[in-house]
Amino acid sequence: MTDRELLEFAAKAAGYKKYYKKRRVMAEKTMDWNPLTNDGDALRLAVKRRFHINIFSACSSEGIDSPGFVEIWCGDCDPIHTESVEGGDYETATRRAIVRAAAEIGRNM
Repeated sequence: MTDRELLEFAAKAAGYKKYYKKRRVMAEKTMDWNPLTNDGDALRLAVKRRFHINIFSACSSEGIDSPGFVEIWCGDCDPIHTESVEGGDYETATRRAIVRAAAEIGRNM
């Protein structure tokens, strides 16, 4: 799925009336909305969907390296989405995990 499609489905899951202007998702009048790049937008999306966010640090144990990852849960079901952390960038991975989880919900609406 492209970033644009992810944002469309995430906006749908959040209940935002969306449209595009200059290739950026806009929601509710003319407010810029891009939870892939904006921490506040991502947090509001996670709160709106009542997501539980688990962030696991990279570790090395018994000679086995384990990369960091972010899991998004909603209720007691299995994780909606798990995102690997690339290069220690937990912020980007967390925003992307939130958007991907919301997009999956929006796609199924």
